[in-house]
Amino acid sequence: MENTSLLRLEPAGKKDKKYLKALYKRAFPRAERKPFYMFGKKSVFLYIIKYDGAPAGLMAGCEFKDMLFIDYFAIDESMRGKGLGGQALSLLFSRFPGRRIFLEIEDPEIPSDNKEQRLRRRTFYLKNGFEVSDLKILLCGVQMLILCAGGNVNFNEYVSVYEKAYGRFFTRLLHLEKI
Repeated sequence: MENTSLLRLEPAGKKDKKYLKALYKRAFPRAERKPFYMFGKKSVFLYIIKYDGAPAGLMAGCEFKDMLFIDYFAIDESMRGKGLGGQALSLLFSRFPGRRIFLEIEDPEIPSDNKEQRLRRRTFYLKNGFEVSDLKILLCGVQMLILCAGGNVNFNEYVSVYEKAYGRFFTRLLHLEKI
């Protein structure tokens, strides 16, 4: 495991946006990406993860009431395998104590071309403090599991965070449904 003191989770500045946008495009399939300009909204946080001063990843989401939604989280390909993802989550947990933190992952039990990747992703989050909630969602027709740390969220809370982050109109475009 690498030295945690070398890892930083910082609000993204203007000079970070080019790196973050490029990583965002590499790390997430086009169908899963929201327009990058939405991360400039006051209601959406965008963090750069730095390791020893160098860009190492991104985290984006929304804080609302006692909830924190991690919408996007990625470690740069060149920095993977160093334990930075788990360390970044630990930093986030310490920065937001007492919050219910949640995220979505593609359901690994649904037949797919990337089943192994889905299983590894679920294992990573479970190893790093998340639990599988009872809430399953259809997001643009894709079945997602909601993973939570610090307490569960219900469907109405889940939708309210999306609406806070991206607005009611955009949230409706996502066709969110409880399964």
